[in-house]
Amino acid sequence: MIAVQDTFGNVVTDFSGTVTATVPGATLSGDTVTFSSGVATFTNLAIETAGNAPITFSTDLPSGGAD
Repeated sequence: MIAVQDTFGNVVTDFSGTVTATVPGATLSGDTVTFSSGVATFTNLAIETAGNAPITFSTDLPSGGAD
């Protein structure tokens, strides 16, 4: 689960963008989900490549973050 928070740590419930998971050199499925009330949950994320690598999450949140 990933939540968009304001500078005070409150969930920004009106955020409705998407978030995408990436792993360098790996094939993913279920890698993009939509926020609902400021929260995104990956229920079907699968890494289809063996090995260890960092997972990165990116969103279409505007530069500067949520206020």
